[in-house]
Amino acid sequence: MNNLWTQTEFSQASWYADLTPLAEHPSDLLSFLEDIYQSGLTTEIFVPSAPTPLSLLRQRWQEERVIQAFETRARIQSSSKLTWYDRSNARTVGMVSDLGELLASLEPAPNTISKKLRIEGYSPVQLLGESIRYNSELKRTSKEAMIFVISLHSDIWFPYVRGFAHPATDLTRFFDNRELAGAHTPRLNVFIRTVQQRLANAGVELKIDPQDSARSYLPWVTPTGIALDTRAPEMVPSSSVDVPWPASDD
Repeated sequence: MNNLWTQTEFSQASWYADLTPLAEHPSDLLSFLEDIYQSGLTTEIFVPSAPTPLSLLRQRWQEERVIQAFETRARIQSSSKLTWYDRSNARTVGMVSDLGELLASLEPAPNTISKKLRIEGYSPVQLLGESIRYNSELKRTSKEAMIFVISLHSDIWFPYVRGFAHPATDLTRFFDNRELAGAHTPRLNVFIRTVQQRLANAGVELKIDPQDSARSYLPWVTPTGIALDTRAPEMVPSSSVDVPWPASDD
C-alpha cells in the first residue's frame, strides 16, 4: 500500500496566534474571521460540513453580541480537498472530513494499521478559537487572552513521512510522500499564508507551536506553512516499501 501517512490523537503540526488585540475591536475580529472562512472555501482547505459559519457568525453577533471564533474543541466540522491512493494504488482526489476513517477503509488487510495511527474524529484542518461576549458598549466581558490555533493531526501534508504503520519503519528514516503532498499542500500553504498576512496587517504574529507539533516533522514546519522543496532526509530503501503488512498488535 502506498498510503504511508497516519492520523494521530496528537497534532503533527500546529500554529497559533494571540487574537486579543483584534478582540478589543469586534469589527476587526469579525473581518478577520470572515476573510479566513472565505480563504478556507476558496482553497478548499476548510469547507464546513454543517450550516454556513459565516451566517452563524453574523447572526450570533447581531442577536447576542457574541463572536464565535471557530470551535474550542472541533470534531469533524469541516472537509478538505485531498489526494490519496485507492486500494489499487491509483491516485484519488476528493473531499475528506476524517482521514482516520479514510485510512481505515484503505488498510491492506483487516487490522494491519494500529487504531492509534488511524484515529478518527478529527477534520483534516482544525481551526480552534474561543467564544467572546461583548456588552452593550461593545467591550469584552472577559479579559482572558484569545488564542487562535491551526492544527493538523495527519502527516499526509508532509513531503516525507515516518510511515509509522509500515512494517519497515525504523523511526529514523523516512518514506517518500511527495506525490501526495505536492497535490494538496500548496493549497494549505496558500491558506496559512493568508492567515499569516492578515494577522501581520493587524500587528499579530502567527507562530509555530513546537510543543504541539511532532518533533520529526518540525524541520518542514514554517510560519507560512509546510516546506516542500527541501533536501531529502535519510530514506527507507524503495525495495522495502512494497512488502506484506502483518496484522497489528491491537
